[in-house]
Amino acid sequence: MKDLYVRVYLTNMRKYNEGQLIGGWVDVSTDTDWSKELKNFCRIGKDDVFGEEYFISDYETNINDLNISEYTSISELENVAEFIEYVNLNDLQDIANELIEAIGGIDIYRLMRLLENEQYVYIADAGDDEKLGEYIIENDAKYSSLSDDIKHYLDKEAIGSDYCINNGGIYQNGNYIELLG
Repeated sequence: MKDLYVRVYLTNMRKYNEGQLIGGWVDVSTDTDWSKELKNFCRIGKDDVFGEEYFISDYETNINDLNISEYTSISELENVAEFIEYVNLNDLQDIANELIEAIGGIDIYRLMRLLENEQYVYIADAGDDEKLGEYIIENDAKYSSLSDDIKHYLDKEAIGSDYCINNGGIYQNGNYIELLG
């Protein structure tokens, strides 16, 4: 699993309006000193006068569907940094990206709550009804007392389909995802 990351290009708005692109790349992390970074990239001239305004003119990330605009605030970036740290420390990168893609437009706080409270079902490599049915038959207590000979005759596709429909799950990128909260 690759660690999640976000980098933003902070741009001095006053200098930009004067026709100059003054700014620099900043890693969004819980260790980032935003006051220092703003002073570094919003300096105006040689006399250490600082511009009051900045904007984000570009960003790089490996988080699916994360939208950062020129208007994203520092406090929002700090929230993203906390999310990234939590996900990376707990090896939840793939699940986080799958949930973001599945839900779309989810805010970071809701996603953190889902991950922290394990309010989701994520079954890797169960990307269709039949594979989900196979997983359920092998892992659900209801089917544990059945012999393998009988399990062979079960309609795995129907079992997976019913489970998906009844629980409101979706198939995405070859996996099954269901929100519990």
